[in-house]
Amino acid sequence: VLDDNLVGMNYTSQGGYGTVSMIQLRGIPKRYSTIYIDGVKYSDPANPVNDAYFSNLMNNSIERVEVLRGTQSTLYGSHAIGGTINIFTKKGSNKGEKNKMDFSSGSNGTNNISMSHNGANEKHDYYIGVNKFYTSGISAMNNEGSTQDEDSYNNEGIIANYGYKINDTLRLENGLRYSNSFLNYDAPNPSQNDENPSTDDTELTYNMKLIQKSGKSKNQLIYNYFDLERATKNGNNAASNYSGYRDSINFIGEY
Repeated sequence: VLDDNLVGMNYTSQGGYGTVSMIQLRGIPKRYSTIYIDGVKYSDPANPVNDAYFSNLMNNSIERVEVLRGTQSTLYGSHAIGGTINIFTKKGSNKGEKNKMDFSSGSNGTNNISMSHNGANEKHDYYIGVNKFYTSGISAMNNEGSTQDEDSYNNEGIIANYGYKINDTLRLENGLRYSNSFLNYDAPNPSQNDENPSTDDTELTYNMKLIQKSGKSKNQLIYNYFDLERATKNGNNAASNYSGYRDSINFIGEY
């Protein structure tokens, strides 16, 4: 959706699966486009610029994507000059309990498996989805020489949503997303060992909403949390660790 079907959007990737992938809206630098997943701001708190990257985002449990082009600073802050992308994950269906399993396999040792279970009744709705993706990849470096090191990528994740209807006017919603990924990539210096450079990312997002609807008014009390842990190694096998987190409490009132 983001790559092919939108006017004014530029989607780029620096290689194969798991490499740095980013978007621009209306030609403005990527740091001026904000991305939210179920209301949680999705950007890299371990990066001083706080950019958003799509490198480890799997689409198995995504329900829909909403793109707002043009400055959205009034609602989403000063980094939304280019626009805002809202990503919504799946929730429980009221058509009874459902189980789903998908498996696909391709070249270069690529395998993708996802499973989900969801259901709902008058009070409760729930969804849980898990994914496992692996590829041995190809080398992203031209004229690499004799090493021909493949850029492998592994991604394991879970998405869970739970909603509870307290009464006719109050509803509680919870959402959790966890992703653990590992990427082996090429060293930019030919004298370094291509087997060493890697990044191991762990992402965790959580949101909780208390929603009150009465007549023409709607009020939401929202808690959001995002945590990222990154362990890297360079071509000389020297390790560096980066981490960052963000949590916030928001109130939105509508009439």
